[in-house]
Amino acid sequence: MLVRHLPNCVDAPPHRKKISEGVDHGPVAAIMTKKTDINTAFLLMAQYGGKAVIPVEDICRDYFRHLTPTMLIRKVSTGELDLPLTRMEGSQKAAKGVHLQDLADYIDVRRAEALAELNRR
Repeated sequence: MLVRHLPNCVDAPPHRKKISEGVDHGPVAAIMTKKTDINTAFLLMAQYGGKAVIPVEDICRDYFRHLTPTMLIRKVSTGELDLPLTRMEGSQKAAKGVHLQDLADYIDVRRAEALAELNRR
């Protein structure tokens, strides 16, 4: 898949600055490049008591109530959800979680998509 980088993306790690080549992201890309007044990562740090990696069970409880932890892991592994999982060690049975910044980026992208949809009306 060919990708290009968005210039001037604020507070997004390099792996989150990519958007698909040949797809018109118009308002979404424009919204993602603006600095927001509220820092999502800061709010998540307060919500999760400063944890760097948030357990999958907590993510499901708070943001994906319609999914079980097993279903969330499956959707991530099949690519249905663009949310990287972190294993605390190499074992398949190791605890899995989502890094706080990755969750913040995911929430910010979903917000940008919702704002773009609202602006199209």
